Amino acid sequence: MWAAYRFGLRAVAWQILGATVAISLLTWAGHGPFTQAEGEALSAATIGGLTQAYLICLVALCIPVAIGVHTSDVLQRKLRSSRHLSDMTLSTTACMILVTDTAGTVVRANEAVRTVLGHAPDDVVGRPIWETIVPEEHRDLAIPMFENPDGSGVPATVEAPQRDVHGKEHRVLWTSGVVRDEEGNATHVVMTGLDVTVERQSSGLVENLLGAALDTAIIGLDTRGRVTLFNTGAEKMLGRGADEVIGSSFVDVLDPDAFAAWAVGVGGEATFATLVDHLVEAPPSDWEWRSAPRAGVPLRRVSMALSPVTDHYGNLIGYLCVGTDVTDIHATAELLITALEKERQVVGHLKSLDTAKDQFVSTISHELRTPVTTIVGYSEMLTDGELGHLSPAQAKALEAITRNGDRLVSLVDNLLALNGLAAEGPTWDRDPVDLREVLRAAETEIGSLVDRRSLAVSFESPDTPVRVVGDVPTLTLALTNLLSNAVKFTPDGGQVRCLLDTQGAEARVLVHDTGMGIPEDEQHRLFERFWRSTTAQRNEIQGTGLGLSTAQTIIHAHGGRIEVESNERSGTTVTVGMPLSEADGSTRR
Repeated sequence: MWAAYRFGLRAVAWQILGATVAISLLTWAGHGPFTQAEGEALSAATIGGLTQAYLICLVALCIPVAIGVHTSDVLQRKLRSSRHLSDMTLSTTACMILVTDTAGTVVRANEAVRTVLGHAPDDVVGRPIWETIVPEEHRDLAIPMFENPDGSGVPATVEAPQRDVHGKEHRVLWTSGVVRDEEGNATHVVMTGLDVTVERQSSGLVENLLGAALDTAIIGLDTRGRVTLFNTGAEKMLGRGADEVIGSSFVDVLDPDAFAAWAVGVGGEATFATLVDHLVEAPPSDWEWRSAPRAGVPLRRVSMALSPVTDHYGNLIGYLCVGTDVTDIHATAELLITALEKERQVVGHLKSLDTAKDQFVSTISHELRTPVTTIVGYSEMLTDGELGHLSPAQAKALEAITRNGDRLVSLVDNLLALNGLAAEGPTWDRDPVDLREVLRAAETEIGSLVDRRSLAVSFESPDTPVRVVGDVPTLTLALTNLLSNAVKFTPDGGQVRCLLDTQGAEARVLVHDTGMGIPEDEQHRLFERFWRSTTAQRNEIQGTGLGLSTAQTIIHAHGGRIEVESNERSGTTVTVGMPLSEADGSTRR
């Protein structure tokens, strides 16, 4: 039997053959179990018959035992191989596998239990499942599952939260099966646990995303163009429920007339296949969607994109359509275009009016200048006594005429300067100019205004020329306006100071007064045409509101800058900066 177990049936056969030969030789020699008591040998026939009977009994006894032993060995080897394969399968699978008896005690556990929940298999085996795997708050539910020996209390599937040894919660889907013997009695329970935490989180995120009140329509399609997914945004956009649309053809969502016209344009038929050929992976395009597959329903303008959906192996399983309602955007754009066109027409009309106004102002200014100049000239002749002696009353009246004539001349000069510079009308010289001459000319211009006031007016300039490129009359007008404002807004007893100097590559003119100043909240309007401060209006100071505007226009036209610093009741300082001339010479603009 040992030979049968160790070496197989062939060894048993050789063993029997050897025993037969040995017995036969011993019997022939007068030894062995078949000799007579007195030592006389038996006959050969008797010996042969006894030997055969012995051998037959030996074979009948040994062969079944040997066969049984060999069969048992083969089955045990297969069982060990099967167990090894089972162990390898259990250790390599990602699912947790637990085998318990009918009382709930774990008899086997794979390595996935350690990977997912952190429990070593040896710590789990031999203990009830509710002591290690089942959370404490669910143990009262797990224990009754194993109360029935037939395994009827074990559910086929259950999804429950599980905490690992670090306290982290996992979502595990358990699938259970009862192992029974040949008589149908339950012997073991096999439980397979799959960690579906990530899948459930992703699924929840997708469900929340699709279910959220989005303005974007998300429509899932199968490969034939049938709707398989219709999110809340699509329901809101088209006013149709998902149950109504799922299963229908996607092309029913499109306006048939617009779809047919588009298909003709691309040289195809109005089918879903044509749509796929031209829209998949293409930039979004505008389409007309309808709320129901019938004529006369409202249409929505939708910016639509179509993308393929593939599985993990790259196989096409459907398409995803993402649409954004741009109906209101297009309507707003059309209104904006209409408004812009009207604005363009209004601007054009205003420009025409502005041009006509400039032409009118230029014409009137030129027409006024000649008679006003004549009036001022004759007034000066009368004042000088060239046309006879004047009485005090006449002299006073003539002084008023001269003063207002000068105001009219100043107004005309400002209007002509502004109109000429803005319209780029009459050209003016751009020659090297010594700003000292401009200061002297401006001093002369305001002489009559200063003579009637009690002010300390001073002019300071360097001994060397301060040359810039420009036009003497226009620069003189700009400086005269600044000085005139300083004189008008400074009460008697005050000071007006005009300083000319250079700073780096810049010529600088400062006009400073100790007058009324300008309120801070009004200074942003200083250079507006015809604007006058509340100080000027309150003190009834004469003026047109063109002085600073004209000065700024002239200075900027010469490439310079002008700045004003003022504090109410503390005076004002106006700073003019102009680039110094690099070389003498005359140019025209």
